[in-house]
Amino acid sequence: VSTQSTGESVEKRDGPYWDGVLNLGMFDWFHGLLSASDVERVLAGAPRGSFLVRVSSKSGKYVIVWVSDNAGSLVHILIDTVAEVKDGCKYCVEGKSGREMYRNVPAVIQRYSQKHLTRPVSAKAATVFDAELRQHKIDTKV
Repeated sequence: VSTQSTGESVEKRDGPYWDGVLNLGMFDWFHGLLSASDVERVLAGAPRGSFLVRVSSKSGKYVIVWVSDNAGSLVHILIDTVAEVKDGCKYCVEGKSGREMYRNVPAVIQRYSQKHLTRPVSAKAATVFDAELRQHKIDTKV
């Protein structure tokens, strides 16, 4: 396996979930292509603060889904790509105080982990999964 100057393998950089910044497939909280109803099944019975990230049905976008209360209510946060990258920020989330800009998807996770996202739900252990992503994780040992 050849490597880039970053030490990251070519397979990781060119994987099915390479977004131009990072290979999201290397993060266990990333579940790839799941429908909203599949996400509900994955998060059913999960404790408050449990979360995952999936590819949105809207091209180039991602969704964070997290369990917001003990009753199992789900919150969906759309991570959008911006048309013009500014200061290295490629993604945005429309928040209560307006548009928040981020360099990558893990930066969004980090921001929301300060208050809401406390328990990543493993894509490896999920009973409902994106078969291509699962195979990618096996092949690259992530």
